[in-house]
Amino acid sequence: AGIGALGLLQVLAIVAMSIVVGRFIDLPALPEAAVGTVVWSIVWFFLGFGFYATAYAAAGSLVSRQEEAQNAAFPLTILLLASFYTALFSVGSDNPVLRVASFLPPFAPITMPLRIAGGDAAAWEIAVSLSVMVVSTYLLVRFAGRVYSGGLLRTGGKVKLREAWRSAEA
Repeated sequence: AGIGALGLLQVLAIVAMSIVVGRFIDLPALPEAAVGTVVWSIVWFFLGFGFYATAYAAAGSLVSRQEEAQNAAFPLTILLLASFYTALFSVGSDNPVLRVASFLPPFAPITMPLRIAGGDAAAWEIAVSLSVMVVSTYLLVRFAGRVYSGGLLRTGGKVKLREAWRSAEA
């Protein structure tokens, strides 16, 4: 919760600084569309944080020593970086890569806010992407809970995902 609060504080600080600087250099008030974009970005921040925090928790439950944590988290870090770079290099008017990525749970928290800000996302696309993200996060929480309970009972080294899953069945 502390990291999530810190991330939200960072987002709010950037928004506040932007408003202060805008007033200082006599920029006109933010249009309503910009306010909506900020709100959507915060919503997607929370959804993305919930998804990735759960995934990292599941990965962390598979290790018994702190030294192994980085190796367990590495695939998730690569996925997060892939999401970032997909968004970065796919920015453009109605880019098909960005459109598809905005429906995939690991990519949606980063790509859908870009599409919303660009005006490229229809209301139904936002609703579908939100629904997929919420359902995926729920399923990931269930999965991570099972992996955690199975991995918790095993000690002495890195636990394989399949072993943790089977341990939770018993």
